[in-house]
Amino acid sequence: MFQSSSTLRKILANTSWVFIGRVSTQGINFLLQILLARYLLPNRFGVLSLGLYFMRMAQIFSQMGIRDYVVRKMVIGERERPVVMGTASLLSFFSALFVVISLLPLIFFLHYNSIQRFVIVILLLSVFPEIVNYVVDTAFQSIERMSIFAIVSFSSSILRILLVLGAVFFKASLLVITILISLSYFFGGFLYVFFYRRTFSLPFIVSVEFLKRMLRGIIHFAVASVTGVLFTVFPVIYLSKVRPISEVGFFRVGSMAFSFGLMWAESHAIASYPYIIRKLGNAFDREGEVSKLFRKGIWYFGLPLSLFLFLLSGPIIRFLFSKKYELAIPVMEITVLGIVFSQATRILMRVYYAQGEEKRVALFSTFSTLFAVSLSFFIIPSLGAIGTSWISLSGRVLSLGLFIWGLPKGIDRSDYLSVFLFSIPLFVVATLSVKVIPHLCGIPLLAVIYWIETKWGRRFF
Repeated sequence: MFQSSSTLRKILANTSWVFIGRVSTQGINFLLQILLARYLLPNRFGVLSLGLYFMRMAQIFSQMGIRDYVVRKMVIGERERPVVMGTASLLSFFSALFVVISLLPLIFFLHYNSIQRFVIVILLLSVFPEIVNYVVDTAFQSIERMSIFAIVSFSSSILRILLVLGAVFFKASLLVITILISLSYFFGGFLYVFFYRRTFSLPFIVSVEFLKRMLRGIIHFAVASVTGVLFTVFPVIYLSKVRPISEVGFFRVGSMAFSFGLMWAESHAIASYPYIIRKLGNAFDREGEVSKLFRKGIWYFGLPLSLFLFLLSGPIIRFLFSKKYELAIPVMEITVLGIVFSQATRILMRVYYAQGEEKRVALFSTFSTLFAVSLSFFIIPSLGAIGTSWISLSGRVLSLGLFIWGLPKGIDRSDYLSVFLFSIPLFVVATLSVKVIPHLCGIPLLAVIYWIETKWGRRFF
């Protein structure tokens, strides 16, 4: 049982606010992607998708895992908040500048054409306002004011879709659409600064001494973040070089449902993190409260959502994106099963962070990324977007297994092992369902697995 029902209510309220913010953002962006996919068609949409993947890679590289380190510092030490915010802002800006400059030679080395280069570069510039969003959002997360995140996310997303609707109405080119998308991110950065100044009276103080401590403290957070984005982006970049650019568009369309489902996973992890810090910062989870939170989040939301999207993948793709994107159906069938593994892994990462085990997170993330990168060279040339989705799912299964295996002694593994071992059949069924067994056979099997685990799963351990 939770020590206080108010704690649970606060976590649920903050989870809901983060989820609302992400739903409003991703929901509007999802509509935006449908509109753009239909308007641009697979080839041009593949170019835009490639640029968005580069932007995502630059965002994660420049953030360097600062969020989890900063939240922990601001929850534990309120007096240090001005120094934490000022130093984190400076470090984030210069890391973003370094990442963008470093990626420019790579873009030319990969021999993309002039339009592809332009799209990538313009979207890379959006990293700078996103850094502002990231740092300020971290401040609101530390004081558990997630409602601000929801307001800003919704506002910037509304502007983005209005700009793109206007561009589509006037039959604008891909380049004009790219510029408008980039401008909407700058608008979001302005809103975050506005709300920060109204909420906090904290000055931004830069401390060289704290900067040194931060660099030492975030090194393992940074490794985990960088390897995590390489795990996602490297196979896509490799796909763009060995297969037609349209397959990048197919993969993005097929993985949109996974991204949408992943919002809950990340919302749950972000909102729970301050609680996990307080619960596990100085002691083990002897009462099993964190593991119960983990298990219920997976089985009461993550798995049912995965099965629902898995079953309806064909109708969703055909209805929303048209038959031109039918090659994205098997991609969606495979990737949506990754929601379960990703949600579980994100909670476990916060458990490690709360106990100062960043080194293990970095090690496991690096191993999973090396696995995904190695498989890319063998699978993607022949299987294309489908192979990319299979690499994504198998890497997430491996990552979750490593995180459970490496849990510190003293933490009850029962809930974690139960979720993992009963999730393995999901991976098997997803792989077989693409070519071997029909959905009508796969879904009852998954339903039986779900029922067995929720009834008796924990008793096996």
